[in-house]
Amino acid sequence: MFYMFMKLRKIIAFGKSSFIISLPKKWLKNNNLTSGNYVSVIENDTSISIESIEKNKKIKKICNLNVEDLPISAIKKLILSAYVKGAEIIEIKCSNIIKKNSEIKTFISKLNGLNIIESGKDKIIIEDLLDYSKLSINNMIKRCEIIIKYIFSILSEVHSKADLQSINERYEEVNSIQYLINRIINLSCNNNEFNIDINNHDKLNFFLILKKFKLILKNCLRTADTIFHYSLSDYLDKNFIEYIKNINNLFSDLMNSYHSKNFMLANDSFEDLKKLEKDVYDKFGVSKNIYLNKIYVELLLIIIEIKYLSNIIMNEQVNIIEN
Repeated sequence: MFYMFMKLRKIIAFGKSSFIISLPKKWLKNNNLTSGNYVSVIENDTSISIESIEKNKKIKKICNLNVEDLPISAIKKLILSAYVKGAEIIEIKCSNIIKKNSEIKTFISKLNGLNIIESGKDKIIIEDLLDYSKLSINNMIKRCEIIIKYIFSILSEVHSKADLQSINERYEEVNSIQYLINRIINLSCNNNEFNIDINNHDKLNFFLILKKFKLILKNCLRTADTIFHYSLSDYLDKNFIEYIKNINNLFSDLMNSYHSKNFMLANDSFEDLKKLEKDVYDKFGVSKNIYLNKIYVELLLIIIEIKYLSNIIMNEQVNIIEN
């Protein structure tokens, strides 16, 4: 609870054209102010207000990581954890940090907004310089959609390591987007000054949708890996290529239902996915090539994850009103 006290202060002439008033000692003490400090003076027509600049300074969340003797895999996990939890400055300390500099810098480059502001013999300081007011989570979701649809479009044409690498890079991009959205959600929960307002319902939905996106892409990666390593591109039958096209179309319909909040379209997509799942299941075991059978299993896993996604989207469109 805050109390306001009115006290009279006498205006004192100072020099030829200025006037001064004294400030209450208690107020100065409470705001850690002393002679020589600056304050902000806000003028209105009939009043002025004086505020402490020190109190208005934004306090940044700092995470200190002592990574002495830790392997690079553990260091990456610590940096990622600090990032997702909303640290604005991450200071990494280690006596032989130079040996790990290259890998740390490569990893940091995959985390949106983080920049190295200092790099020395025994420490690296990273700061978040992202302007969150310009970000839209819905636009990030749409970017993930575009990536998934692109991967579906090339999945049956994986002929080289470059094709496989291209899919892997896009998977990593979705990873980066997921980490950023998780960071935004954490910041919105724990930072009153954070300027992106997200309700708890949306936070849960964003988390669940992105989790399904990653599982869909992980199964796409497995399928692409099988097609490449066993040189199956030239042996894929018309059914497989048609199934991929149908999956892509149903995924597009499903995401359209999400953005338009069209429950019936989401439900229709779910029913069509069930039919497609049965068709693909019936194809399993038909071929004598065990690797062709393997990609049909992987295709089934993709369809199942999209079905789960459709349930999340349908649940999201049910509104409960307090009465």
